Amino acid sequence: MFDLILVDFSWIYNKYYYVAKTRPMHTLKELNSDEYLVPTLKDMLKRLFDLIGKSYPKARVLLVLDPPLSSTENFSLCQDYKQNRDKEEKKQVYKRFKDIVGGLSMLLNQRFNFVRAVGYEADQVIAYLAEKHQVDKKVLIFTGDKDMLQLSYYPNIGISDKFEKGAFIIKTDKEIFGKFKNHKGEDFTRISTNKRDIIKYRVLRGDPSDNLGPVFPRIKDTEIANIIKNYWIDEEELTDARINDIIDDISGDDKELAYKLKGNRKTWLRNFKMMNLFGLKDIPVKKVVRHG
Repeated sequence: MFDLILVDFSWIYNKYYYVAKTRPMHTLKELNSDEYLVPTLKDMLKRLFDLIGKSYPKARVLLVLDPPLSSTENFSLCQDYKQNRDKEEKKQVYKRFKDIVGGLSMLLNQRFNFVRAVGYEADQVIAYLAEKHQVDKKVLIFTGDKDMLQLSYYPNIGISDKFEKGAFIIKTDKEIFGKFKNHKGEDFTRISTNKRDIIKYRVLRGDPSDNLGPVFPRIKDTEIANIIKNYWIDEEELTDARINDIIDDISGDDKELAYKLKGNRKTWLRNFKMMNLFGLKDIPVKKVVRHG
């Protein structure tokens, strides 16, 4: 059983929005899409949360919201961050977001609370809360966000993106590592089976879905493996000084790789600052006041 369940609400809202949008119902012929969508989406989400509450009666459930992207520190670090996504489609998705949140706030069990932190994305808030409580609580993170998988490093934190037959389906190590294979057949497990190294792999390879490029163009898994296995072997927070030390160590063995890394130190540090979810501190998490 879990003591704390952290729900990436923006992720699940998107997921259920598209289900509601395409779900066939005989009444759909009698209603236009606007009249149909809001009550259907709210009903679907409430039904899910009611089931979660019934299945995990002792757990506290926090539904974590994203702030406006432009207000976040990540956006200040990279103006192109997430700008490759379909803006018009996203506008449609979030057109009714506040109405859904407001309606659910009034309907859900008191153990369920919406929370957010000004200037921080939902994954950062979730990571902060999960890491803070994982010492003495069993924590479940409900999300489809790849970056969140790095937190499975902790034995008391489970990651799930499925709720079926009254239970969360917790991702196995094999499923977690399987998320880090690319179209070229390159596989993270050839580099490491330490989940603490997931963040290093993500930082070096970049994330096209968020418009974050690799540390340098066309980096190979063999180069990433060399960096992680032989040089970037600590688990401390990455700094500019630490990057310089790593490059200096590499230059004695592989001057070409060191040269490519040296010219892209800013990208390396930026990616780490934006993707790392370990050791986040003093995030001002607040409940969203219930309203109807």
